[in-house]
Amino acid sequence: MNKPELIFTFLKRNAPKAYCDNSLETLVDIKGHAQVRTIAASLGLCNKEFWRGEGICAHCGSTNKLVTKAL
Repeated sequence: MNKPELIFTFLKRNAPKAYCDNSLETLVDIKGHAQVRTIAASLGLCNKEFWRGEGICAHCGSTNKLVTKAL
């Protein structure tokens, strides 16, 4: 699977939990925060399948970051 597919699949399997980019980077094992941020932001544009905004990360508990989740 390519990197976008890895993140897409992870979020779908863990719906409706939301994850920050740092946690996605760790959990999906993708090196490069910028890549994860770009992929997550792109998924967030698909507003019928994903949501991206301020929230609480299900992995690290951070409350001051953007998080992404599958709907």
